Amino acid sequence: MGDFATVSHLLRSKMCGEEFDVKVLLPFSYTITEGAQLRYPTLYLLDPEPCLLPLLATSARAQHYYSIAEDGEKRAAFPEYIIVGIGYPRRPEEDSHTYWLRVKELRRRDLTPTLDRSITGEGGSGECPFFAECLAHEVIPMLESTYRSDPFRRAFFGHSLSALFGVWELQHMSYFSAYVLGSPSLWWDDGVVLREVKGRSEIENGSANGHVAKAKGGAAKLVLVIVGGEEKEQTTSQAKELAEALRGSYSKQAVSYMELEGEDHITMKPAFVSRALTWLSKVL
Repeated sequence: MGDFATVSHLLRSKMCGEEFDVKVLLPFSYTITEGAQLRYPTLYLLDPEPCLLPLLATSARAQHYYSIAEDGEKRAAFPEYIIVGIGYPRRPEEDSHTYWLRVKELRRRDLTPTLDRSITGEGGSGECPFFAECLAHEVIPMLESTYRSDPFRRAFFGHSLSALFGVWELQHMSYFSAYVLGSPSLWWDDGVVLREVKGRSEIENGSANGHVAKAKGGAAKLVLVIVGGEEKEQTTSQAKELAEALRGSYSKQAVSYMELEGEDHITMKPAFVSRALTWLSKVL
């Protein structure tokens, strides 16, 4: 099948003062199509962690490769993607355990929208607005000026805390065409993000203030909310509430909800990636 060409960029953000490790995985056909100036849909994965980025990359490649009919049989076409993983560089003195302990603190800082004063240490919390500005005004422009990334086919891909960030970004900035939100951590700060989504849904349906507001950014976005069937009851119930509230803000057709039978917060990842890529192939 060939390998992804992987390029790493160290980006020092002026907006949030942090250095990020931005890994760009280019599809196999990227150099072949250079003369044609073909632009590719791009998946932005936050919080790539040890397994989610390679899992996403391998699944995307496999789906595209095996959708090519070698025997004349017509199959659904799966596109090739540019895949972007945005994480944190490892310091020279850190072993793997120390590095991931630090990343755990940094992801909590950058992916949560409100401050939890009980949290101490290097990370803290509540800086997702700054990280969102970095993503929109530094990371995405850098990627789209360097690679043949299609600005009209950007997809956000998040799980757990990064999916919580995705919900917040959709409500406040909306820089992506499609959002994959896996098991979002809507419990954060007593459900503050979910309450905001539900409140906006009521306003946009005219039931709160007597008028209908436009969806953020104009046209409705496409959203997939996906959760494991064996996760905590709070996680599944809040995910269902989120999908319903987003349908109120956009449309029932624009928002999909899936529950993965027999999967919990950790084991759902392979099925989550596979189902999400299938959904993206139809909407992006």
